[in-house]
Amino acid sequence: FKLDNHLKPGGGVSVKKAWDVLVNGMPSFIMELSSGVIMLLFNLQLLRYVGDIGVVVYGIVSNVALVVTSLSNGIAQAAQPMISANYGAGNQERVRESRDIGLAVAMAAGVLFTASGFVIPVPIAKLFLVPTEQIIAMAVPAIKLYFISFVISEWNIICGTYFQAIVKPKLSLVVTLLRGVILNSILVFILPTILGVNGIWLVVTVSEIVTAIVVAYFMRNS
Repeated sequence: FKLDNHLKPGGGVSVKKAWDVLVNGMPSFIMELSSGVIMLLFNLQLLRYVGDIGVVVYGIVSNVALVVTSLSNGIAQAAQPMISANYGAGNQERVRESRDIGLAVAMAAGVLFTASGFVIPVPIAKLFLVPTEQIIAMAVPAIKLYFISFVISEWNIICGTYFQAIVKPKLSLVVTLLRGVILNSILVFILPTILGVNGIWLVVTVSEIVTAIVVAYFMRNS
């Protein structure tokens, strides 16, 4: 193994290149790993503020969020090879075009996801269980408040993937840590003290908004 050579026809492997690949893929790994921790924190806070019913409602919201995130990641992963290939070829105009197409599709999807939470919150709740009136009463505002995050998260997901594609893993890592771990972990304890249970439903939305501001700064200066 050599630290300063690329992959070789004879079978030699560059540890440095392998390390670069590992570092560049770290944001995606952290995103997957952090979801379980955040779900645990949400459940603990909901048990504290509203009891078991809050956990039931969060189950509805988090399952929908999992589907939306999977679709969003699919859009991002479709855009990433186009961005990477053009970046490697030095075609900056095509890099911007590929990024902008990905953003346009993702933002359109985000608007659709968010709108569904306001238009059909009750049918969404009924996808997962036969809800009581008490569950519906909590689920409707929870879905509306949480689903606002979807339109904002699309920007963050695509931009985070863009940073990976142009080999800026540090920026992508910051985006991932902010929206996936740091802000959610802090806000899930702060917002409920101000807004009650609605503060819990707004945690992800506020996290995405703050992250989006940071991402806009990165995009402007990268």
